Amino acid sequence: LQMDYIGELARYHGKIWLRSFSNVSNTYWLNELDFDESNLSTSFSTQYDTGLAQGPDLGALSAINATTIICTYGSSLKKIDISSGAAIVTTLFDLSPAVTPPFIFVPRDTLYILSSNSYLVVGGGNQDPTSGQNYSGLYSDIIAHFDSSGNLIGTGVINTGPSVQEISYSAFCYNGEIYITSLPNPIFSPNQGTTTFLVDLPTLTLS
Repeated sequence: LQMDYIGELARYHGKIWLRSFSNVSNTYWLNELDFDESNLSTSFSTQYDTGLAQGPDLGALSAINATTIICTYGSSLKKIDISSGAAIVTTLFDLSPAVTPPFIFVPRDTLYILSSNSYLVVGGGNQDPTSGQNYSGLYSDIIAHFDSSGNLIGTGVINTGPSVQEISYSAFCYNGEIYITSLPNPIFSPNQGTTTFLVDLPTLTLS
């Protein structure tokens, strides 16, 4: 197993993929597990070398189907096709139009929406590229909605409260609805727990 460290995962029915980084190949890998939902057990299936080197972070994984995973790599959204038995990586589009320069978008999770063939990306929307700190204004995290060609359909604000740092997000579908769960880093925000929002499309408002 190429698993010098792991983080990020995606699931599609009976498959789970975990991202890892190998200090041997100096690239990111996807480790595929077979998932048995009936007894909540997993077993190793195979692994794929993406060929993407460390530098930009590979993260925000989600699955389109049993052989196609999407992820962010730096400021781009990428597709990983494993149908051939190897990881074929292509760039879908750039995520930077989600915010106004000089601020940069820091993606935390992605979601493919089958009904509209579009993508949601959630994350920090006002990070200063020089200091690495979020803009001093409140509620700096956003949802960005892109069509399949990478055109920005719209953005929405995630009301997490002032000065909440290092938030992790999970975007998912359940019973035809779209949800986003936020979890602040307990080191920086020890008194804030998990919050789950229902996302309204196309307004991108949360409730």
